[in-house]
Amino acid sequence: MNSLNFNFMKTRIVSIFVITLILLIAIATITNPAKELHVQYITDKLQLYEKNKNSDSIKGLMEELMIDTFTSFEVDYHNFYIFS
Repeated sequence: MNSLNFNFMKTRIVSIFVITLILLIAIATITNPAKELHVQYITDKLQLYEKNKNSDSIKGLMEELMIDTFTSFEVDYHNFYIFS
């Protein structure tokens, strides 16, 4: 009788683990951003940081150009379907 109860508990724990794993993978897949959203988020964060620092228009223009260059060349995006 104990062996039957142990097997049932083991099966139940494995089932809960598998269901949890499937749910986590589904959530990660659904919330995986597209490349454009990924780049836009980084650009927004960098611009917000730079906007709080400067007041000179020429300096701001140069920083905006640097941010655009950085996001176009340095931001690397690989879609692995679960995470990027």
